[in-house]
Amino acid sequence: MATTTKAAAPAKKSGFQGVKAAWIILAICCAAGYGVWYFVMGNPDNFIGGDRSGHPANLLGTVYKGGFVVGLILTLLFTVICLGIERFFAIKTAAGKINLAKFTADVKSLIKAQKFDEADKLCDKMQGSVANVVKASIKMYQTVESDTTLKKAAKIAKIQQAHDEATQLEMPTLQMNMPMLKQKRRSMTPGLNINMSEISDFNISFLVDVGKTRWFKGEEKQSDDFLSQNLKSTMPKNKIFLINSLIFNITKHKREILTKYKCYYDEGTNSLNILITQDLCFADFTKEIMINLLDLARKVGIETIYFLVAKKNEQYIKIVQDLMIVGFELDEKNKSINIDGNAYKVLKLSVKEQDEEIEEIFL
Repeated sequence: MATTTKAAAPAKKSGFQGVKAAWIILAICCAAGYGVWYFVMGNPDNFIGGDRSGHPANLLGTVYKGGFVVGLILTLLFTVICLGIERFFAIKTAAGKINLAKFTADVKSLIKAQKFDEADKLCDKMQGSVANVVKASIKMYQTVESDTTLKKAAKIAKIQQAHDEATQLEMPTLQMNMPMLKQKRRSMTPGLNINMSEISDFNISFLVDVGKTRWFKGEEKQSDDFLSQNLKSTMPKNKIFLINSLIFNITKHKREILTKYKCYYDEGTNSLNILITQDLCFADFTKEIMINLLDLARKVGIETIYFLVAKKNEQYIKIVQDLMIVGFELDEKNKSINIDGNAYKVLKLSVKEQDEEIEEIFL
């Protein structure tokens, strides 16, 4: 499984990195806004008889009569202009000194040719956020490639972790001083709202013994024919239901629920969406469980499996990394969604023959 590793040293940044203390900009803009309102618009020359309390003689005097709210409006206007200029130069610096498309093509060709030193020099020449992330990934690749004690899966995990950590180091510069727009993110289907507190009575369970999967709906064992022909039509649409993993208690001679997975079926995209809530741990995702979920999706005729990983989960990074090793990838349309006030990272996998790869990864 993925292991933790020391973060790669961040590349030294140069150029304009943005104004970290945005409150200074706000304070200056506030002073400028109210200064313009009082001293420029409130200039006695803008009023008949030179009296602010009298009738305005021109447009500036008329605007002044709007009161202190005019100063507030000017403050917001100046702030937007200043932060817009600040973001322009900061993002321009982060973009690097070489055309991004050309840099990407050149660095790919160098990596394929195993010319890592030249790729590293190209990153130094490029500078910027993308170059720093690529440079960190190349360094980690060179480190793990020479380590013969690591399995392929562990090497991939360490490279991915170095990539993610480098990305996280770059994000503050790119997101600095950006307005925090709070809006409810939508799920895979437009207009879909999932209420976590409402769980359907519908549930299915699986029990694995001697390599054979047994599926149950309620207490009744279900055949493969039922799964392929009837299960999808009986699934609740866009409503939470449970998929349970079962173990057989030899002492009590009965099946018991090991773990409950909250899921919902999205009819619009024909996808099974599995929520990894913050209370689930990494140990709840074994080889058998992954294979059974893929087996269910194939038999039912589901095209895509989505894993929604709660960002508040203590093992969030570890779970995301290992799902990506198995073959899951970030959903470009919905990289992150919000359900009942909780943020979830979205990873997807097209349903196809993945069993052998999962067998190898989860050994």
